[in-house]
Amino acid sequence: MLVVQALQRPRVLTGGFGANLNVRDRWNNTPLSEAIREGHLEVARFLIRNEAELGMSEGDAAGLLCDLARGGDVEKIKTLCSGGVNPNACDYDCRTAMHLAACVGNVLVVEQLCAFGCDLSFQDRWGNSALSEAVREGHKKVAEVLHERGGKLMWSEDRAASELCEFARNGDLERIKTLALCGCPLSSADFDGRTCLHLAASVGNKLIVQALLDSGVDLNFADRWGGTPLADAVREGHRDIASALIESGAELGFDEGKASGALCELAKGGDLDKVKLLLSGGCDANAADYDLRTCLHLSASTGNLHVVEELIKANANVNCIDRWGGTPLVDAMRVTRKISMPLQP
Repeated sequence: MLVVQALQRPRVLTGGFGANLNVRDRWNNTPLSEAIREGHLEVARFLIRNEAELGMSEGDAAGLLCDLARGGDVEKIKTLCSGGVNPNACDYDCRTAMHLAACVGNVLVVEQLCAFGCDLSFQDRWGNSALSEAVREGHKKVAEVLHERGGKLMWSEDRAASELCEFARNGDLERIKTLALCGCPLSSADFDGRTCLHLAASVGNKLIVQALLDSGVDLNFADRWGGTPLADAVREGHRDIASALIESGAELGFDEGKASGALCELAKGGDLDKVKLLLSGGCDANAADYDLRTCLHLSASTGNLHVVEELIKANANVNCIDRWGGTPLVDAMRVTRKISMPLQP
């Protein structure tokens, strides 16, 4: 009875009859919690001014706050927090109203919770902060607000690299930009030493590569196999990306053995474009393998004139000798003899 009357005529009940403002019904609800739940915020504010209590456990308060944050009910949240609810109250997964507001992208709720001193570093049981939730869900404006108010991603380098690489693989430039805005180091490397620039170069996403170049990332970070972003771009045949990386000062990072292996393999297949990219990326045209064979030997052996011409332009030694004493000219003549030899009857 008191609850019903409190919702209808609070001033009458509190004004002279000595009504107990914190009486609980059999479900443990107080008049204040009923007023808020039913949306009678004027009544709720009146009860709060008269020192009424919500009488909620932290778990109940967290559940209600999270529901209101998900639904974007700023006024009820404001009334709850004014009534003494801890804005950092968390549920069984350590999720707070701020996590929920960030997830759904409600800027007004986020700003209201910030006004009540919500802890922006609070992490749920998976290690997610409100800022990381906003980034993951693509709510750039919320992420900006949280970052401006001191919010942190709370990520290890491995986690930052994992998220960045995933966004690069999927071509999600906006999320990468948002992470950069929030202070995430874009050169973070994962357990394989791979950065988001490696991934963007591998999949051929020129927009992301250019954005990363403009941000000043480490161009020559080598993964655990010694591969650089430029090496990835060349291997996958992304000529425009390789060119952009080279113009920005990127290097292949190949030693002589690796350079000769890559060049010889490409020469054997007659892949002129990739040979050009390797040479422009700093590959030594005279790099020799364990048999002292060079790319010029291989291209002469296969009769690929265009590759031979490109190598000579790159100052390849036309008289280099392999371990059997063979030169590119000898290889070329051997091929010529095979072609001109008449068929035996």
